[in-house]
Amino acid sequence: MSPDEYGNWQESFLDEPLLKRGWVVQERILSKRALYFGSEQVFWECYEITRCETHQKTLQSLNERSTIEVGHVWKGLTGHDRYASTWKNDTQQLFEDWYYLVEMYTSCELTYSRDKLVAMSGIVKDMRQHLVRLKCESTRYLAGIWQQELPQALLWDPEGGEHYRRPEIYRAPSWSWASIDGVIGYRSSFLYSTDGLEILSSVIGAWVTPVNRGDDTGEVSDGMITLAGILIIANLGPLPESNGCITERAIIDLRDYEDDTLLCETKTMSKTYWATVTFDTQDDNFDQIFCLPIMKKVFHCEGRFSRHIIEGLVVTRVDDGNYRRVGHFTITTETEDEYRSLLKNASRGHIDII
Repeated sequence: MSPDEYGNWQESFLDEPLLKRGWVVQERILSKRALYFGSEQVFWECYEITRCETHQKTLQSLNERSTIEVGHVWKGLTGHDRYASTWKNDTQQLFEDWYYLVEMYTSCELTYSRDKLVAMSGIVKDMRQHLVRLKCESTRYLAGIWQQELPQALLWDPEGGEHYRRPEIYRAPSWSWASIDGVIGYRSSFLYSTDGLEILSSVIGAWVTPVNRGDDTGEVSDGMITLAGILIIANLGPLPESNGCITERAIIDLRDYEDDTLLCETKTMSKTYWATVTFDTQDDNFDQIFCLPIMKKVFHCEGRFSRHIIEGLVVTRVDDGNYRRVGHFTITTETEDEYRSLLKNASRGHIDII
């Protein structure tokens, strides 16, 4: 099958109304075999192959291999290309597959907004069994986030925040992707390799309160995470060439959150430096915010140059002294010295995010 043929078929299949429903995702994932009666033809998927009437020999894209070949615990879904498998570690492969499912699931629709976490509970329970089998340190689940992956798992990314919103009725803490209506992606660099990765914050504590006692995979009534690390004030300005996207802003300067001391101005940095903030929704748009660095990753390009990328949360203070997530930021520097100069004089502390 040519790439054009595959793209045309894939688009047609994914336009089927049933596949846009959120509740269907776990039914597709947890069923060992699935037979789809589409509007034009019948489709089949299992752990080894995907087939349809018009392409009985192959329905896989050029880079796709069977679930068994690459060690996935869940079968691939017809019409969807997985992230490329990069992990030799079974546990990390499992979490990568989880992030893939979050992206796919959040692209679907729910009749009742409160079902956001409930409609994934079956997959969560199945994944927990795999985590136990793999003897993971933690199988604790916190409203869409696995404790095992903290703090990096907080770096989810709304793909198009100018069109997104938060539900009117509380559904999840702001640090969970379940608090947003819209497609959520995990594009952070930590997903693909731990080489050159430096964690810049730590988790002191995290909790959620399940609505149904004894079931932490469903609805929650509240939650909080306490993080220790560097907290920086950032003043924002317009982002050049933003194409009118109101949820993306440029960081003008960084200041210490305790005494407002200037740490750096972006205009004094190298030409390869840039710093941006992306807000989760258009309602989360502020001129001054707090940045909490979560991780730093070094990328080397064939010995020619390197990039030091800092990723973290954007938070704002609420009335009771706690904070809430309103977005994420990325700061890129060319040298180690430039990166260190940003953070060396910044104060450390801990904040509670609700």
